[in-house]
Amino acid sequence: PGGPAGRVLVTAADAEADALADALDVGASGAVADGAPAAGAVGFGFGLGLELGLGVGFGVLTAADIPGVNDVSSSHMHDEPVFANEVVQYWGASMFAVIGETRELARRAAKRARITYEDLPAALDVAASLAAGGKLVTPPMKLERGDVATGLAKADRRLKGRVSIGGQDHFYLEGQISMAVPGEDEDVIVYASTQHPSEVQLMVSLVLGTHQNGVTVNVRRMGGGFGGKETQGNLFAAVVAVAAKKYRRAVKIRPDRDDDMEATGKRHDFVVDYEVGYDNDRRIEAVAATYAARSGYSSDLSGPVTDRALFHCDNSYYFPAVRVNSLPLPLSLRSTMSPPSSPAMRREMLRPRPVPP
Repeated sequence: PGGPAGRVLVTAADAEADALADALDVGASGAVADGAPAAGAVGFGFGLGLELGLGVGFGVLTAADIPGVNDVSSSHMHDEPVFANEVVQYWGASMFAVIGETRELARRAAKRARITYEDLPAALDVAASLAAGGKLVTPPMKLERGDVATGLAKADRRLKGRVSIGGQDHFYLEGQISMAVPGEDEDVIVYASTQHPSEVQLMVSLVLGTHQNGVTVNVRRMGGGFGGKETQGNLFAAVVAVAAKKYRRAVKIRPDRDDDMEATGKRHDFVVDYEVGYDNDRRIEAVAATYAARSGYSSDLSGPVTDRALFHCDNSYYFPAVRVNSLPLPLSLRSTMSPPSSPAMRREMLRPRPVPP
């Protein structure tokens, strides 16, 4: 499903419905893996009124089926729902999951959903986020040493500029995947491709409303991660765990690459505004800079990422006076980690400057 704006209506009834008897595989609308891309464009919401006409034999999970907390926020700020409940905040957000006997049938069923939306304002870049008020997704940081104002004022030469640093997809070699096997009582075993098994264990236990010692997480192999499987696997593990416990069967989820890329966070891109003061021998005496990051709709790892951007900002150089600030800005996007911050200062150090006569 896709398209802008509105009230939620989900329907999927045809001859295929009868073929989906027992729960085994997951098809999803939105972020949750084996299904259609997220219904709707970024920043759009829907009025809660989900109607399911999916036919006999389908298993469908929504926010109402989560026995614990509808949240997989790694920062524990409760801003990252497993299934959108009232507002869809970015393109690729998960709204429901269809459980089927085969992956293909589950995917085909999920794609028969029909969803309408009500438009909401969307911010897609730093300028738009600042224009919308610049409310931050997590507290900012300031690092300062020396008297920056005096250093800039006394410098022989001064220069202002802006550097835009693009983000990247982590593009792990193998995509996200999780499988859950129900056990006795509260127990569940989760097989996940994750860089952070203990966090998956915590998130699954919170979503199931159970204790951590009831959740066992096994990682057979990574298949590549590069930071993209540090927190992004929480969603997929939580969905299969809920399905496995509800239907008392092993359940696996494996999104196609395009669905994976739409649903999961990316490395932040930054816009860096700076002012530098330097002497006639081109030695830097003072620097002031603001690192504005496209942090996505939720906090995720944006706090540590923007902090690290400041920690790394001086690269291998020494600035006698320096003041740097972070701005982890909210956008109608999905973001996660890895600060490409040092290029801003590398560019400034390598920039040709006029040589004094």
